Amino acid sequence: MNPLEHLRTASLQRRLRLPLWLLITGLVLALAAFLVSPSGFLPLLLWLAAVTVSLLGAWLAYTCIRPNENETARRLDAQLNAKNRFEAAAELSSQTSPMAVAQRQETQSRYSDLKKAPAVAAWAMFALALLLISNLGFLIGWAVTIPSFQPVPEIDELPTAAVPEPTAKIEWISPEAETSATSLEVLPLTANATSSSGLENLELVVAVNGQEQEHLSIETNLSEPGSSELEIDVYLDLYELGPYDMVTYFLKGQRIFEKELMPTVSDLQFVQIRPFRSDVERVQSAGGGGPLEDASNLMRELKLAQLTLYKQNFLLAHADRENDVWPDENRKVALEQASLVEKTIEAIDFLTAEGASAVIVDLLSQSRPLMDEAAESITARKNTSALPPQGQALGKLTEIEKHIRKLIIESKGSGSPSPPEVKDPFADSEKYHLPPREETSAGQLEQLAQEQETLIEEFDEANSKEVAEKQEDIAQELESMIQNSGMSPEIKAAMQTGSDSAKESLEQLEAGDPGATREPATRVLNSLNEAIQKMHIEAQTKARDLLAETQRELNDAAREQSSSPQNERESSPKESSQNESNLANQSDPSKQRASDDSGRGEQPTSSGGDNGSDTTGENKNLRSAQAIAQAREALRQEALRQQQFGSEEFALLLAKLAEQMDTGITNLDSPQDPSAILTSLSDDTAKALFTIEDRREALTMTRNLLERSAANLDRLSQTIPSAEHPVAVDEAIGDLLTAAQMARLLLRSPTAENASETLWQDLGTGDRGAQGVSWDNIRPPVESLIAMLNKGISGMTRDSIIRIDTAGAAPEAYRDAVSAYFERLSETSTDSE
Repeated sequence: MNPLEHLRTASLQRRLRLPLWLLITGLVLALAAFLVSPSGFLPLLLWLAAVTVSLLGAWLAYTCIRPNENETARRLDAQLNAKNRFEAAAELSSQTSPMAVAQRQETQSRYSDLKKAPAVAAWAMFALALLLISNLGFLIGWAVTIPSFQPVPEIDELPTAAVPEPTAKIEWISPEAETSATSLEVLPLTANATSSSGLENLELVVAVNGQEQEHLSIETNLSEPGSSELEIDVYLDLYELGPYDMVTYFLKGQRIFEKELMPTVSDLQFVQIRPFRSDVERVQSAGGGGPLEDASNLMRELKLAQLTLYKQNFLLAHADRENDVWPDENRKVALEQASLVEKTIEAIDFLTAEGASAVIVDLLSQSRPLMDEAAESITARKNTSALPPQGQALGKLTEIEKHIRKLIIESKGSGSPSPPEVKDPFADSEKYHLPPREETSAGQLEQLAQEQETLIEEFDEANSKEVAEKQEDIAQELESMIQNSGMSPEIKAAMQTGSDSAKESLEQLEAGDPGATREPATRVLNSLNEAIQKMHIEAQTKARDLLAETQRELNDAAREQSSSPQNERESSPKESSQNESNLANQSDPSKQRASDDSGRGEQPTSSGGDNGSDTTGENKNLRSAQAIAQAREALRQEALRQQQFGSEEFALLLAKLAEQMDTGITNLDSPQDPSAILTSLSDDTAKALFTIEDRREALTMTRNLLERSAANLDRLSQTIPSAEHPVAVDEAIGDLLTAAQMARLLLRSPTAENASETLWQDLGTGDRGAQGVSWDNIRPPVESLIAMLNKGISGMTRDSIIRIDTAGAAPEAYRDAVSAYFERLSETSTDSE
């Protein structure tokens, strides 16, 4: 054979020896894997590991290990005793010289009987084939016999680990669960929303007497986990509400998750609409109550029961029905709702036997099928469908209560004791209370200033550790107030300066330098006092603006009331002159609509020839009640804001004035002239305004308003036909009459009284379309009032000049006097041009 071919074969045998051994060893270990663990997926994993490692090792051995041909040739020479013939052939393999060719021929002829050996020995091939067949057999046997082997299911059928649902809750902070309000109020709602994944699609669901209204979307970002406070204003005048209507509302949001979950809802809240005034005052007496007392208590029991079932069913409608307790609770509520139907039938029979009003019996009869429908829906586990009839039934019961209240009269004489009165959950909410000052942001700011002042006094007495702890507490409270209070940015800026100084003072204390601490601590106190001063200035401005606006609105209502034909017949000339013709309010459609809505359900029916006149007078009274109620609510809201973020003095002043408005609403039921009641309330408002104003500033403000309104009215009366009743003319008249009223209350002289009365006679009564506005008639009283006001201002200025203490400083009164002088000089110059 050719010595070179034999040499190559021998080299290949050497190169394949290690890879073959690695493969055989790996396959043997792979077989052993099925013997170690015959069941489960573990032997398959071990088998795959052994085969993979052996194949990888064989490939690396074959690739990286390459035997040297010369070394192989020397091994062959030694094996065949070839006297270096194969080594020489290897060395001369690349040559074609005669000597090289002769050498190869000589070697070939000498070993011609040498057979060509295979690259892989037969025993190795046999062993490798046997191992491959064995591994394949064991693998097939394992796949068939393993119990857990099944066809691979679809991807969506594979069991997955359950992902826990996110948690969320919405809790109401204010108002209470059951409250009352007038149909024109703005209902402030505060809630806290907490979630572990965030909330979306948050909305307020409102229903009136069970009829769901359009949902109010809440524009706020709650997409991040955590807790957030929500503040929502509900404008009740957007809904067509009448006295004793029942408004329900709740918040609803969706938890952010990979799949849709049940909505997260808050508790159900109730608002009962109260009238602007009570047509009949319920009077408790020592004597018997009679059938009406029994009927009133019976209706309250039914209303309270239906209210409770409404809330319980609402919880069931939005609860997890997979809970083991849910079926039993649902069955309990269904039985109680059905029982309420039976009690309602008994109440119908009782009222019919007592000869109750047909309207009351009819309303109660209408509520029975609604309760029956709700009971059937709850029994059928259709809790959401049961909510509307439950709300409608509740609305019918509250409407019955309204009619019974109108029929209750004061009972006199002896009789059986009155039955125990059932507590109305909405009664307490009609009372108005200011929160304690120390619980408000303003009270806390004042308290911090007092604590800082006390702390400065203790610097020389207390040890530094105690002082540092107190200073740290003040700094932390200031930071918290800056972040959470509703103070204005200017006040917060002063508080921030105080917080920075408190931190500096604390650093000095911790450094052990008490002497250097007093200066930053004093800056803290100055900053707090500055913040309090700014708070009181803002409070004075807001209170002054509200009182001025309230005074003007009450005057407008008095003028409208005085335009009533009934008042023109019955009122005295002086009363009529003070309360005539509110054309501006009649020209405002929104106010007129609100007035009509407020009177719905309270107009008494009468018969006879005076029906139209009585109805007109009743509408006038209701609009007067509306105007006073609006003023009362505005005063209450500002009093609350003042108590929280302003002046406690102004808060108490406004709250007291709101109580006077309540008294005014009650007095509308008396024989008093409504225009006189409105004028008296306007006087009270003006006096409250003077309480928070310096007298000289009040005189100056009144004079400026009188001059400006008189000039506007003079200009308008010459350029615009008053018969067209333009709003500008009406506003100028209103400003002028308001200024005259303020002048009368400030000056308190017969001359001022006569001048003010003259203006009211000329402008506050009569038909301006026929009479027009005559500047010649109103000029004398206006100029008289201005002269008296200027005299009062001058007297106040001279007093200020006399009392000045600081030498070389111009008194503040001089500045106002000079400003007023140049202003009048400018007006005179303009008129002459």
